Amino acid sequence: MKDNKQEQAEGKTKEVMGNVQSKTGELLGNEEMQAKGEAKTAEGKTQNAVGKVKEAVKDAAEVVKDKVEDITHNDHKHDHKH
Repeated sequence: MKDNKQEQAEGKTKEVMGNVQSKTGELLGNEEMQAKGEAKTAEGKTQNAVGKVKEAVKDAAEVVKDKVEDITHNDHKHDHKH
């Protein structure tokens, strides 16, 4: 399984490569090359966004886990006081 940062980096790379291909196609008057470049750019943006979402979900899950551990830890402290 890909690391979230790796997913983002690969997406950014595809996005840049797609932009280059699209601009090259535009300069050469090659509509097919330009269209493929635009598609690759879109794919890269999507992959980058997926990586960012996965990273945000992972971060949120860690925050929730920490909060649950804090609550559980505090409940055990209260149990021993009685």
